[in-house]
Amino acid sequence: MEAYQKSVQDVDVALSRLNATLESYRLGGIAKLTGRDTLGAAAAGSGHNRSAAPASKTVGQKHAPPLLTPEGKLSQPIGNTTESLREREQHNRDETWQEVLDLRYTPLEYGQASPLRKIGKDEFQPALDAIERIQQHYMDEHAYLTPLRLVLSQKYLQIGYPDLAAGEAYKALLLCDAVQDTSDEYHGSAASQLRELIQQIPLVQRISLLKGELLGDRQTAYREPDEDMDVEVDIWVREQYLPWAYRLLTLSLLRCGCYKTAHYYALQATIDKGYRDHWLLDCSVEIWNFVATHLGITRDELVDPDSKYSDRDQWPDMGYVRRELYPWNEWESDRLQELPALNSLMAEVAPKLEIRAVELPALAGSDADATVTQLGVFAREDILPGEVVLDETSMLTANNKLQDALCDACSADLPELSEDGATSAVECPHCQVVFCSRECFEDAEQSYHQAVCGADLDALLRDVPPAEAADALYSLLLLRAIAMAETQDCHPLELNEVKYIWGDFHGIPLARHFQPPSGEWRVLGNAHGGLPRTLPFSFEHNIRLPIQMLEKMDIDPFEEPKYDLWVFNTLYAKFRGTASARLSGLGGRAIRGPEVSAVHPMWCMANHSCDPNVGWEWGGSVKFWAREERVDWNAGDGKRCIKAQAGIQKDEEVLNHYCDINLPVHERREWARGALGGDYMGVSWRKEKQDRINIFYDFEKWALDAQASRRNFLMIPNTEGQQKTEWTYAESYKIVLKYARWLQDVHGVQKNEIVAINITNKPLFIWVWLALWSLGAKPAFINSNLRGNAFVHCVRLSTSRLLLVDPEVRDVLNDETRPELASDGRGRAIDTFILEPSLQNEILAGPTYRAPDTVRSGEKNTDRAILIYTSGTTGLPKAANVSWQKARAGPEVFALALSLTKDDRYFTAMPLYHTSASILGVLQVFGPGCTIVISPKFSPRTYMKQVTETGSTAMQYIGEACRYLVSSSPTPYDRAHKLRIAFGNGMRPDVWQRFKDRFGIPEICEFYGATEGPGSSFVHEASGFTRGAIGRSGKLIRSLFGGNSVLVRHDHNTDMPYRDPKTNLCEKAATGEPGELLNWLDASAINDKYQGYFGNDKASGSKILRDVFKKGDAYYRAGDLQRMDADGRWWFLDRVGDTFRWKSENVSTAEVSQALGEHPALQEANVYGVQLPNHDGRAGCAAIALNSGHKLDTSLRSELAVQARKKLPKYAVPVFLRLMKDELEVTGTMKHQKVALRNTGVEPSKMGSDLLYWLPPGAQAYEEFGEKEWQSIVGGQAKL
Repeated sequence: MEAYQKSVQDVDVALSRLNATLESYRLGGIAKLTGRDTLGAAAAGSGHNRSAAPASKTVGQKHAPPLLTPEGKLSQPIGNTTESLREREQHNRDETWQEVLDLRYTPLEYGQASPLRKIGKDEFQPALDAIERIQQHYMDEHAYLTPLRLVLSQKYLQIGYPDLAAGEAYKALLLCDAVQDTSDEYHGSAASQLRELIQQIPLVQRISLLKGELLGDRQTAYREPDEDMDVEVDIWVREQYLPWAYRLLTLSLLRCGCYKTAHYYALQATIDKGYRDHWLLDCSVEIWNFVATHLGITRDELVDPDSKYSDRDQWPDMGYVRRELYPWNEWESDRLQELPALNSLMAEVAPKLEIRAVELPALAGSDADATVTQLGVFAREDILPGEVVLDETSMLTANNKLQDALCDACSADLPELSEDGATSAVECPHCQVVFCSRECFEDAEQSYHQAVCGADLDALLRDVPPAEAADALYSLLLLRAIAMAETQDCHPLELNEVKYIWGDFHGIPLARHFQPPSGEWRVLGNAHGGLPRTLPFSFEHNIRLPIQMLEKMDIDPFEEPKYDLWVFNTLYAKFRGTASARLSGLGGRAIRGPEVSAVHPMWCMANHSCDPNVGWEWGGSVKFWAREERVDWNAGDGKRCIKAQAGIQKDEEVLNHYCDINLPVHERREWARGALGGDYMGVSWRKEKQDRINIFYDFEKWALDAQASRRNFLMIPNTEGQQKTEWTYAESYKIVLKYARWLQDVHGVQKNEIVAINITNKPLFIWVWLALWSLGAKPAFINSNLRGNAFVHCVRLSTSRLLLVDPEVRDVLNDETRPELASDGRGRAIDTFILEPSLQNEILAGPTYRAPDTVRSGEKNTDRAILIYTSGTTGLPKAANVSWQKARAGPEVFALALSLTKDDRYFTAMPLYHTSASILGVLQVFGPGCTIVISPKFSPRTYMKQVTETGSTAMQYIGEACRYLVSSSPTPYDRAHKLRIAFGNGMRPDVWQRFKDRFGIPEICEFYGATEGPGSSFVHEASGFTRGAIGRSGKLIRSLFGGNSVLVRHDHNTDMPYRDPKTNLCEKAATGEPGELLNWLDASAINDKYQGYFGNDKASGSKILRDVFKKGDAYYRAGDLQRMDADGRWWFLDRVGDTFRWKSENVSTAEVSQALGEHPALQEANVYGVQLPNHDGRAGCAAIALNSGHKLDTSLRSELAVQARKKLPKYAVPVFLRLMKDELEVTGTMKHQKVALRNTGVEPSKMGSDLLYWLPPGAQAYEEFGEKEWQSIVGGQAKL
């Protein structure tokens, strides 16, 4: 160390050494540094490069070498040659980043103006912009950078958010500790990011600090750092950033009213850490004055050692901050705009109640006539006294940890043991947490338990004093909300349980009340500018405990922006005052304050009154009932009493109270502070509990409703010869029941029986489908494009004994397929019925039959609802089990996502046998009870005409459809429509804007998902930011398809996720890096999220990947390559493996190879997909080898075209044939090599001696393909 000190005694010597280093690395164009140089950042490493700061925790990470060794030598070059000077200069020009670079510790007096001053109103907006810039841009790459946290804390403090400032200052303090402690799990990330920043600071300032430190000009006693610690980084932390962190934390806590903790950190800095900081010393003294004022005593009384106030542990430590709807909060729902969605949820728990917007007198302000718009709950019909009108189950619950007799999920009492010791209670096999039932345990697993199972959380809030019971329950509710967000992979404010709750935000724009600086520090103790402060705040419950919770759940508290303090404050604002709470007894004596709580979104929609007309009881669920007796009110003359009428009349507002109405008024007030919140259970969960999981009931509800029954359920475009184009819900219901009668009487269709249907896009498809559901049977949707062996395979695979065929596709039944369907050699014959027009008329002339509920009873969310076929990687189509849970995504998730209302008309020209048109089309309209419009086929020429003439307001698309539409000739209907949203998947970025510009559709909602998969995403686009993306972080939904989604590095040689050779575990793909999409599965209950393929356990198992990130875990392989960019947008890249997509269909190479290989002239065929200019997906190409004696002449090329069209769906017919001169390459296991062929494509100049042919539209045979034909594709003239 002596050698190091000696080497920096003279600044000029140090500068010479650094100049020599710069010259040795030949960083051309950089001026030599002199004593006057202030542009040392030109030779510094960039903060953009995060290779030294991985996104995850860095336990065991090998630390990067320090910049300066103890001997005073440079261990690495100053500068980063991978970044251009232009990028570096542009970065440094940013004012916010420059503040981070310029942050310095300077001596201050407590009352002196400084960067801690409260800024004026003209500086407010720039400060707010800086905050959003840090949150949205810098924090993603520099989450562990201490000075960035300090600047953010300073900005928060300046605009009046001392609570948020305290949180960032505390994180900065933790990061300082991490930098100085090489064993800290965040040391590698924090030290490396700080090292990169220091490299951007002018060298003169760096050397000056080092010289002052080592020669004694410092404020703390020098301590020798760890041997593997970067000396310069350590000095910057101790001398610059730690004192700033203490200053900001102390002042912020003081302004929040947390006097005890503020004084603690002031003393820690000046006494324990030894900082000779006059500002902190004066601030600690000033805190005494604040405490004395708060307690209403003199300062002398406070400092008197004999006074009861002298114990600092008894000082006030709970203050109040604003209930703030933060300017950058993009997650808050517009409840007035989403009233239809809210009422849809309300209808499930309280059919007789409705949420409405009402005008109420404003409680604040001088204008006596001022009103505010507020939501309220109203009765849709008369409600009798004592009648239960709402029953809402809760999962977002909390209970005192001493309450071991309560269910962890719903906080209901655990069932007692029977005489033989049996109980319905269930214990988690991994962590021994107890639930009241198997159902509760399974719901907990899906909702929150995965994030906390096995985590050591019990000690956080156990044995809480009774006086702190309510505050502890708020913290436990926050813990549950974090666990739910982590398990469901969503933003905490996006949880259904909290998104619709209004947090009583003060609603006053911050800028309007922002005060100019007063020039006096002491009056800035109230930094809120006169805005109301009603949200309780403490360092313990709002900062320290939440960070501990995150770490206990193995969540990085620095890198996850969705767990920032402002998110926690918003959750607390929503929890407090909007919830139900229950007072429990312990040891026979009631404990003051609530011990059990839960948040119920629909419960808290009701406004409060001192004379509520409903009572409530909570015990795992909240029940509203109309009160039998109301309060006697004194009329004011001392003689008369006024009593409201019992019960609730139609259109009367439901008035609630936040605590037990049987309590005396003074006790109600005491309970007000302990009123807490709860959880909204998913619709499908309640439907299963009510034994109404079958979606036939949803259809029936609208058909039997007096008003809805008259609305159109189904429409088709008006074409020549069409006798009827519209069917109401009532008409449709009657038709469905007529088909049910025919299926029951003629074919004896039974409960749970699978029936195959091969019907094109027409009302008949829906009549048969819903009729089967009404009987408790399950339809198998056969792709109406399939022919030959593939068609027979699908019908046989379904195990159906009955096949119903549309007359339009009667050609599927021919001399080849009929014998195959008649018998499979084991006596299983399939009865085939063509639904001729005469038969349809006969059915419609017959009676109806509504099967009893028993045929639809007993089903679970995970039970099969439909079989939908999809081409996998094994060749022939596979039948995906579509569960009721997935089917219900249509009416319960996507209908809400598209904000469908009863007045919408949803247009689709997609095939009904696909998930897109069935689940995401027909079933969506059952959510609000609106109209589905079905076109028999997609035609660019007539599409917009049909949309316009049917008055459709929403449309469904696939990527190619939009490309065809924008490429078609303009029509008068292009902008004459009423469309407000387009919903679909596969729209490419180059089509997106042209589509919006031409047709003027305000919003596009892009969806991504697989029929059989447990994960999906969607993204709304109206501004262009997400154009072409398939999702965005925070918008990856879980709900019914959901699961934790992750991208892992992909090995293109094996077409499998890459595994580390040492650990044999997978690795997550970095931001911007292509990766294979995986969805988390519960390894002990795979079927809960993934039901796999029907009758094909091998194929189902092949989609499950085990031991991914740890031994024993399980993930679903989506089979797609995607990437996520720095802005959180997800982009689809390609399919994995042999299967490729063409015309928005999955094409199986094995199936195509088999169809071609049946021709006697072919020796073998290797099929793959090739990319083409101006076309989405990959076009099929077959590399073929001929048997001896055969030539690929015109005759053979014609035969191959005929055979391909006969055997394959249109989209699977190969566009190209490549006649190979050499043998086809195979692996050691005789598998075809495809990568080289795929990469070569079909550009003629790359074919070598191979010959290329193509099948252009309308051609009867494959034709020669040369440079001329290639240029027609490149130029966009050829449309394939």
